Amino acid sequence: MQPHAPRRHPSRPHCSRRRTTAALLSIMAVLVLVAGSTGAAADPSLPLGERAAQDRSSPPNDAFASARTVVGASGSVTGSTVGATAEAGEPSHHPDGTTPPSASIWYRWTAPTTGGFTIDTTGSDSPTILAVYTGERLGELAQVTADAGSDLAPQSRVALDAIAGTTYHLAVDGADGVTGAVLLTVRPDGVTPPPNDDLDDADVLDGVGLAFGSNVGASAQAGEPRHDAPDSEGLSASIWYELTSPADVLYLLSTADSPTPLALSAHVGNSLDDLTPVTPLTEEDVDLTSGVPRVDDLPIDGAIFRQGNRSYLFATSGTRYRLALDGIDGATGDTVLRVLGGVSDCAAATPVYAFADVTVANPFCNDIHFLAAFGITTGIPQPEGLPLFKPGDPLSRQAMVAFLWRIEKQPTLQRCAANGGLSWSPRLAEPLFADVPTDHPFFAPIQCFGLWGITTGTLQPGGAPLFKPTDPLSRQALAAFLWRVTDQPTFDECSARAVGESDRGAPAPLFADVNPTHPFYVPIQCLGLWGVSTGFAQADGSTLFLPASPLSRQAMAAFLFRAVGDPGQLI
Repeated sequence: MQPHAPRRHPSRPHCSRRRTTAALLSIMAVLVLVAGSTGAAADPSLPLGERAAQDRSSPPNDAFASARTVVGASGSVTGSTVGATAEAGEPSHHPDGTTPPSASIWYRWTAPTTGGFTIDTTGSDSPTILAVYTGERLGELAQVTADAGSDLAPQSRVALDAIAGTTYHLAVDGADGVTGAVLLTVRPDGVTPPPNDDLDDADVLDGVGLAFGSNVGASAQAGEPRHDAPDSEGLSASIWYELTSPADVLYLLSTADSPTPLALSAHVGNSLDDLTPVTPLTEEDVDLTSGVPRVDDLPIDGAIFRQGNRSYLFATSGTRYRLALDGIDGATGDTVLRVLGGVSDCAAATPVYAFADVTVANPFCNDIHFLAAFGITTGIPQPEGLPLFKPGDPLSRQAMVAFLWRIEKQPTLQRCAANGGLSWSPRLAEPLFADVPTDHPFFAPIQCFGLWGITTGTLQPGGAPLFKPTDPLSRQALAAFLWRVTDQPTFDECSARAVGESDRGAPAPLFADVNPTHPFYVPIQCLGLWGVSTGFAQADGSTLFLPASPLSRQAMAAFLFRAVGDPGQLI
């Protein structure tokens, strides 16, 4: 919402011209309602205007005892005075103290902090009277402040010096009996609404990356749909982003990094009046077995599949998506939206590739796209065009550790130490490996995995071990890394996760060149049981693992995709 105009004095005279205009509006409202009452309460998930039109019975918060509870430091809540009444013993909400109530609804709000707040009904579609009370029963309420608007500004605004923990009862009454949709907003004094509070001021996203923001001081607009759960008591404090898709691609949207819990909703449309939710999908609609999840028969405006705090947005070429972030249950604070992806399934009719040297002709194309879509690798930048992946190059030890570190969501050294059973101290930030100093580009992931116990390096006589970061990674070393990252499961645990082998007991060696005496037998056998590695079939019917052979970057992509299982857990 835009910043409000300066406060008006709450004790202005009640203008007779406004009373005449309001009376005409009241007559028109009655004529509109003659068609009859549906007897059903409005759907709170509908936009503001539709809610008021749908509700022709008494609002659910018509009575003081049925006041709607709202929580949060700032934000908005919607309602309607259509069909509202006044109760026996209900006080006058007008500042003059004598004008009787006519069509009031009630809200209950407990101040989260001590300080000044502004409460207003700006955005409501009819003139209002707003009053704030303390007290537990209708007949014992003490009015704290009230406002009845004016001819030029028929909505109401009050200033409240709130005390933390005090419950305030907010009454919104239809001025002169005129009723309509209500938008009630609470905002702390001295807080400026964020620049992308309104849909028309949405921050434009250029594509993949992180978008940092805040919904402190944010509110809802008239006609804005609810983004949090429809039955949430939280005030709506939404901010907006805009993303236009250059092609038919998948975007991965995550709020997992946000310190403020957020609800995300995606829409298409040019204004609040024609805003339409993006078609939602269920798990049955989405193929998650490919490196890049895909959907058959995609709607013209795309579709979205939600999994907790992450969403798969299947975007269509040229479509502008309006993304709203709203605090869950009224939460406000710093926000983070992570956007990943921007690539397509390699088998798409017009594929959008992540790397110049990886096309559908590469049998590992979708596995490599998985790495790009989930932000595990960005490839090697080039002066022009797409980056290179160099799929056939050997995988270095430092690259492997970096990939796994990103899969683990880039844990801090403190978390890595805790995973390794270590109590944190500053000395743990000192290099563990003689050839990986603190200014090494891969220091953080290598140090992390050393503290975690996933790698011990190569011991040296009389000194710190070596990691040998640029050495090629062997297939057996990869198996060991993955096995340790998954908490070094036993054979029984590996068998329990086996692909089609969950009840066969202790299996015989799966690979002819890796017998039970091999130093990496357990990790390699586990990878075979899990289906992460299928090995190399031989003419005699046996299968080899080739444990000492170097691992290519494209083979690594296949290993990682199969090991992750559910790629969605990475965002």
